[in-house]
Amino acid sequence: MIPLAVARANFIHGYCKTCHSFQGSSIDKPLTIYDWKFKHVDRKWIYTACTRATNLANVSFFIYDEREDQDEEKLNTLLQRKVEGYRTQDKRANRAIEPSKYITVAWLKKAFGTCCGNCGDVLTYTTDDDGKLETTLTAQRINNDAAHELDNIMPYCKWCNCALSNKER
Repeated sequence: MIPLAVARANFIHGYCKTCHSFQGSSIDKPLTIYDWKFKHVDRKWIYTACTRATNLANVSFFIYDEREDQDEEKLNTLLQRKVEGYRTQDKRANRAIEPSKYITVAWLKKAFGTCCGNCGDVLTYTTDDDGKLETTLTAQRINNDAAHELDNIMPYCKWCNCALSNKER
């Protein structure tokens, strides 16, 4: 175990903070925003980051190339399994499924970086230590009598979706 003073001196930088740690604060000095092109960053986060500055002339964006995701195939497999799981749920509940209107992998991908329709958390996916992808994203049905169709779903985090499921029991 290293002493706290050593950790603070070497690992905690006052000039490098997260956007969320600055909420409610104002910054009078130059502010550089990194990772603004990251796929899980939405415009609300960028707005929050920019509005920390007292003068927008002090805000700059770090320019970088966002590399293609190396886990694209794993992500497609994970999301396809989610779609199949929703289809199984709807069939078990005898909900009518219209294939041309049904939830798709593309809809799920587009939902990444948006916020949960209930709590507002950003919906993401991560890779665990074993290389397995996990996601916080679910599709919450608006009308529970209808299937997971595009006009009947909204993005929710798994915790809010689970909490709603537990309430309905």
